Amino acid sequence: WTELNNNYRVTQFYNGVPYPDGMSYFGGTQDNGTVRGTDAGGIDGWSMILGGDGGYVAVNPTNTNILYVEFTGISIQKSTNGGVTWADATTGISDSGLFINPFVMDPSNPDTLWTGGAFPWRTTNAAGSWTKAGTSFGSNVSAIAVANTNSNRVVMGTVSGSIRRTTAALTANSGTAWSATTPRAGYVSSVAFDPSNELLVYATYSTFGGSHVWRSTDGGATFTAIDGAGATGIPDIPVHSIVVDPGNSARLYVGTDLGVFVSRDTGATWAVENTGFANVITETLAVGHVSGVP
Repeated sequence: WTELNNNYRVTQFYNGVPYPDGMSYFGGTQDNGTVRGTDAGGIDGWSMILGGDGGYVAVNPTNTNILYVEFTGISIQKSTNGGVTWADATTGISDSGLFINPFVMDPSNPDTLWTGGAFPWRTTNAAGSWTKAGTSFGSNVSAIAVANTNSNRVVMGTVSGSIRRTTAALTANSGTAWSATTPRAGYVSSVAFDPSNELLVYATYSTFGGSHVWRSTDGGATFTAIDGAGATGIPDIPVHSIVVDPGNSARLYVGTDLGVFVSRDTGATWAVENTGFANVITETLAVGHVSGVP
């Protein structure tokens, strides 16, 4: 037999983020663990830093030796030495969550993280312990976002389509009821805040049949569909993630089953990303400025 791969490399990432320098990256993959690569290492320079199924990841921007990863379910692991060794970081959580379960780091405080199953969960001591931060949502959490400018404002999407929100996230407890709205039925695949305005919230849905990108101007109380229409709209395909350009709030990027779409007018019109990115399923997007360059 003759190998015909010809340097073809492929794996399925569930989630991934860049390091603060923008030159290193790591993410969780299906059956191939959590892997890390660098610009300097090139396409063959990826290494596995934890085995099994990988999932969501996070890195402390003030100390990049502190990493968080997961296996399946709510199974967050923490490393304090850059991924050499790992320890369980789920103390206090009594919930199961999704097969690949979301967790996020507060952009204002790397010691505060959020995850969710049927309930929302919060840690403020770098995953030393977790606290139940709300009553049951009735369905599992599928997406989480924390406002860049206000750690007390958190939104969570669910597998049933509802979007939960609170403006008292840091003091919420097991008896706190989060407000809810349901823009449409379906699977909420991502939620995001405008980096400079905590009242501007975006949500995406990966379920066929209906609008897939939604925008709120009142902190998540009400939403309006912004898929556009016709040649300048997003077709009826699953949308998996959305990010807002931190240097230009009118510029939005979404990851879909057909690659990346971009809007330069807050969702009024959309176009296929044309810098050479493949037309492939795009589960996660991250955008940032490295040394002042977007």
